[in-house]
Amino acid sequence: MFTRMNRALRLTQAGEELYRAADEALALIDATSERIAGSAQSLSITTSVPLASLWLGPRLPDFARQFPDIGLRVVASNDNLDIAREHVDIAIRFAPAETIPPFNRRLFDVELFPVCSPALIAARPLESLADLSNHVLLDLETVRNGRPWFDWQQWMDARGMRALKSAGLLRFSHYDQAIAAAIAGSGVAMGKWPHLAS
Repeated sequence: MFTRMNRALRLTQAGEELYRAADEALALIDATSERIAGSAQSLSITTSVPLASLWLGPRLPDFARQFPDIGLRVVASNDNLDIAREHVDIAIRFAPAETIPPFNRRLFDVELFPVCSPALIAARPLESLADLSNHVLLDLETVRNGRPWFDWQQWMDARGMRALKSAGLLRFSHYDQAIAAAIAGSGVAMGKWPHLAS
């Protein structure tokens, strides 16, 4: 299972396979034990990081008041998790309409639109797409299911537009950071509905 090297031990290939299998089994036992030891009724939900923090999170207090005996677990990830392996009951995921499997339910459509603070508009008008060249663009730079994701690129591609030449570009790894920067007047971000629905 291991090879001795001077004052250290090194796993053989068979040892590494056994280690991985044991690690996965122990993780499954830990997760199951936590679930059993938790509340009698529990609900596990997974969704993207932005939707979890900006849309789902603000709605959880109402749910907790209505259903105080149900424990909640929110798994925020921009990847489509294996819901059986992660012990997830409900998955809220983005999918183009034509790819939604028949056993899933459509919750809402996602809309993308530019947003910024009123103070920024007062200083530099934004009445047309051409006016974006006078503004700093605030973009989300993340990875979704193993692929790079940029909000502005998605929006422009959907409109058949070429890349915009802007006054600058600030990229953030988390959507709520881009929105906070837009509120502070740092530039124009890509708003999402229902993420920004109050």
